[in-house]
Amino acid sequence: MMIYEIYFERDFKENDLNVIQYINPIAVKDSNETKEIILDFYKWYQKPENLVRQKILLIETRSEKLVSLINQLV
Repeated sequence: MMIYEIYFERDFKENDLNVIQYINPIAVKDSNETKEIILDFYKWYQKPENLVRQKILLIETRSEKLVSLINQLV
């Protein structure tokens, strides 16, 4: 989703699909910390009120002339 947003910035902004602003980069020190980060991210992402999750679910209908077509090819 973030890669699409980088390449198709205008389309994503016009269709209110931009998500990069909600993602914070994290520096990982060891494998135990990596596991915790992944688990925390998963719990955060699964919440129904999560804006990133909501926008990802909307991508097929809001960007049907661009991203939807690309996804059909993959």
